[in-house]
Amino acid sequence: MSLSADGCWLVSGSADKSAKLWEVSTGRRLRSFWSLLPLQSHKDVVTAVSLSADGCWLFSGSRDGTVRLWEVSTGKCLYVFRGDIGEVTSVSLSTDGRWLVAGGSKKTMHVWELDWEVKAYNLVDWDKGARPFLETFLHCHTPYAGVLAREGNPTEQEIQQALIRQGTPAWNEEDFQELIRQLRSVGYGWLRPEGVRRRLDLMAKRWQGPPPLRRKRRSLQSIKRRQKRK
Repeated sequence: MSLSADGCWLVSGSADKSAKLWEVSTGRRLRSFWSLLPLQSHKDVVTAVSLSADGCWLFSGSRDGTVRLWEVSTGKCLYVFRGDIGEVTSVSLSTDGRWLVAGGSKKTMHVWELDWEVKAYNLVDWDKGARPFLETFLHCHTPYAGVLAREGNPTEQEIQQALIRQGTPAWNEEDFQELIRQLRSVGYGWLRPEGVRRRLDLMAKRWQGPPPLRRKRRSLQSIKRRQKRK
């Protein structure tokens, strides 16, 4: 499986020779990556997947010995990477999208250098599409409500407090620069750092924790009907 950097999308490999795209907040399956054209689809189980940092591209590896590049928005296979790897067991794309690494059953790793066509944008202060990354940043820089003692057996309440983030987010300049590097990696390099800083400060003042996931509500009767059908 591979989770998008903003936590919105999940891709999974499947035994039916395809990869699948899921919406995390609802659990809906949105797309299967396969094709009626034999040259574009995997011929065996998809064993590894890796999403690009911006969520636009998917790399899938299979027991058929190939790694494939898919366009997430359309579900189209754009390129097939081949090599003497054997059955592909792992695929990983670097955060900046420059390097693709795949490992296989022949005890070797293959590395490809990717050459992308980059689209130029005018510099702006803010784009709402970058908001999930700032929310994740604030969440990770919010202190924990409690700290576990090094000795003794903690109570259930102490464990819960040690796993819950609570309070005011705090970060330093090095943390902020790392956020800027991440935004550049996920396709927001055209945002001015000072514009991002102002937006981050504004969000921090109103911060009450990450938004809850939206979950489907199913009635007891619908669950019973499903069980009877099974």
